[in-house]
Amino acid sequence: MIKGIITQLGLGLGLALGLSSLTHANQTFSVTTFLDLVDTNPGDGICQTASATCSLRAAIQEANAFLDGSTTTIELLNSGTYYLSELGVLEEDAGSGDLDIWKRVIINGAGSDVVAIDGLLADRVFHIHPGANVILNDITIQNGHNIV
Repeated sequence: MIKGIITQLGLGLGLALGLSSLTHANQTFSVTTFLDLVDTNPGDGICQTASATCSLRAAIQEANAFLDGSTTTIELLNSGTYYLSELGVLEEDAGSGDLDIWKRVIINGAGSDVVAIDGLLADRVFHIHPGANVILNDITIQNGHNIV
């Protein structure tokens, strides 16, 4: 009888620990295009645009849909400028305009190579919402414009 109870407790504890570790998982996306394209299915855990690439905007949309308490790392693999050409205003899900960030995100540039994110003077570059935590490494932010 005691052996059965211990087995049940062990199974319950294992399930509880397994679920707990899922809430703190992390994900990484490697951006493969300079084009400013939206994700085809935000929240599916796959950074993919209609052209089968991973854009900065699509990676941020996936990050926003990821688990609370987790961190998404976005790697900008290529040096150059990422222009935010998907214009729009008053949208809060990074589908157009500025890049809305709602979660924990780390965006890494290409190391010693120059990487820039350019707002084209059409909108701010990032809109970091309350509760978000954002770290930018080796990136130049340029030509943002705060639209009221």
